[in-house]
Amino acid sequence: MAFGINSFVENVIKKGGVSRPSLFDVQFTAPSGLLGGYRTDVLRDLTFRCDNISMPGRTPTSSNIKYYGPQRKQYYGYDSNPVTASFIMSKNMIERDTFLAWQDIAIGSIRKDNTKLGGFNVGYYDTYVSDITIRKYDEGDNLLYTTKLIQAFPTSVLESGLNWSEDGIMKLSVTFDYHYFTEDPVTGADFEQRRNNLAKSQNRKNEFSIGQEQTSPNSGGIKVEFVDSL
Repeated sequence: MAFGINSFVENVIKKGGVSRPSLFDVQFTAPSGLLGGYRTDVLRDLTFRCDNISMPGRTPTSSNIKYYGPQRKQYYGYDSNPVTASFIMSKNMIERDTFLAWQDIAIGSIRKDNTKLGGFNVGYYDTYVSDITIRKYDEGDNLLYTTKLIQAFPTSVLESGLNWSEDGIMKLSVTFDYHYFTEDPVTGADFEQRRNNLAKSQNRKNEFSIGQEQTSPNSGGIKVEFVDSL
């Protein structure tokens, strides 16, 4: 039996509503290799020019295990899927230059220096990765969900098309790789789950007297403190 409109309203509209993809912003943190210059301000202002971005996805990695009967998959990690964003470019296309300069830190400055001697020197990992934060809001401008790409890097700055027959707004597409991502959903259920997890963790610590003071029978009354080193 198909459900009616009243059931749909009761279970979808009134319980959680729907999420709108347009209510978001993105915050970029300049890598250490770009700190101190004007491009730091450009990255900060990209919050107002990023008009499209994907929430990150991931694909668990596994190997096939067979003991008896049909084989099963044993999961041991995951691959982070790249994230693509598009940006409204300013007249001088400084956004394109900034992302290419970000790449220059990693793969060499031949683009700007125009010299082969040292122009292809690669950079240190810590100097060209930084975090990117995606924030999702509701219609009342309340923060609902925060996703952070850890140690992100613009792996692909796509070509910028020029055409005499078009008079629209130029945009730039950039694809980012990253080490992993973290998420912070702002919901009551999430807070309750966190409290339960913390309580369970504390109970396990209490079972092993971790973080508690005890008196050793052979210590002559001296208190012995077990420190949680995890």
